[in-house]
Amino acid sequence: MRICVFLSAADLDERYTRPAREFAKLIGKGGHTLVWGGSDVGLMKVVADGVHEAGGRLLGVTVQFLAAKARQGADEMVVAHDLAMGVPPRP
Repeated sequence: MRICVFLSAADLDERYTRPAREFAKLIGKGGHTLVWGGSDVGLMKVVADGVHEAGGRLLGVTVQFLAAKARQGADEMVVAHDLAMGVPPRP
């Protein structure tokens, strides 16, 4: 199953990261795929790390202007041209 989570890219207090880590472990242990903003910072990183460490898959969805902050080593990364246009057509 693919589970999409909308998260903050900010570094947050333990009262937010602890439950996020616990939820991420459930996703990973269940063999599910995390669909998230693809970022490797803040709460997005916490959840992606937890899913990956627990054996789940990572599918990131980001835009070109944020691609430099995208997580390296995700199982799949979709990079849209921008927020309005979506994914550019393949040649």
